[in-house]
Amino acid sequence: MIYEGSRYEEAPVYRIRLPEGRRELALFALEYWPTEFDFVLYTVKVGDRFDLLAHRYFNDAELWWWIAAANPEIEYTDTLIEGTKIRIPYDV
Repeated sequence: MIYEGSRYEEAPVYRIRLPEGRRELALFALEYWPTEFDFVLYTVKVGDRFDLLAHRYFNDAELWWWIAAANPEIEYTDTLIEGTKIRIPYDV
């Protein structure tokens, strides 16, 4: 659900390909983000943050926004909840 006044209120909606091949609707605040991208599904562990994951997966913590853009449903990127499944994009 997108709330009125949300930063995603005017965001474009795209279809993304899930690992099993099924497609799902997603929206992105960044208009230059690819309309389709491949990703791995990652289960958040205690202490995970987007910058730490970006360092682990991309060798660059400043690319945390790639993960944030791939997970627009996560409103507060600094408070990831253990057990949440997030998309880690690759080939972007």
